[in-house]
Amino acid sequence: MEFEVTQQVETLWQYTQNATFATIAEREYQNGGQGPLGVPNGAAFAVYRAPDSVFEAVNDTFHTSLPADRGHLLFQYSTSTFQATTPNVSIVSPFVGLTQPQDHGHMLLASADYHDAPLIYSNYFGSAGDKAAILHGYKRVREVFTNPANAPVVVRELYPGTNVTSDADLWKAITGGSLSFHHPMGTVSLGTVVEGKTFRIKGLDGIRVIDSSTFPYPPTCHPMATVYAYAYHAAQLIKGQDI
Repeated sequence: MEFEVTQQVETLWQYTQNATFATIAEREYQNGGQGPLGVPNGAAFAVYRAPDSVFEAVNDTFHTSLPADRGHLLFQYSTSTFQATTPNVSIVSPFVGLTQPQDHGHMLLASADYHDAPLIYSNYFGSAGDKAAILHGYKRVREVFTNPANAPVVVRELYPGTNVTSDADLWKAITGGSLSFHHPMGTVSLGTVVEGKTFRIKGLDGIRVIDSSTFPYPPTCHPMATVYAYAYHAAQLIKGQDI
């Protein structure tokens, strides 16, 4: 989704179109990395667990059976546009990520030549429960941004637009504007391809794999911190094995 916002909100548009804003932002950044240029775009996010009723409507028991502290969705935003045809105005783009998908894709070798790119089948929103979760998430995003409390900073909804109200039309907009989070994982998961205590690929000598590709299922948010902790743990085990 995309919303036009007032000049009170620090956005990429403000930096590129407002010379005064850009000058101040650059000065703040040079003074110890402060200001809007000193933080990652959209650094704030929230993890959310959808109500069971969302999944009961499509006879999905996978999401409702997850541990009670496991969120289904990640809410985040970017202070820039993701669309090529948006108006030349200040924009904030909230988006939703499915952190605990029921279905999954797969990857195949294209040939025996490792130079050839693999064949990747992402299978986003592959189950009825996954689709229901994302649809519910974007409805919640719209509720937040159209809440009267945000009226002083939110001007209007740009994408998909207030005329998009039915589930079918909203789903068409979601799939038409979806992008990858660029956090692939699980292609050689622990216990199936990689041994769980030695981190060696089964059937091969001299190679270990320690990264997000070995995760048996995704963590509830961005995997970077999990990779750090996992790599440290694996290093301690490997160091003990090699002594």
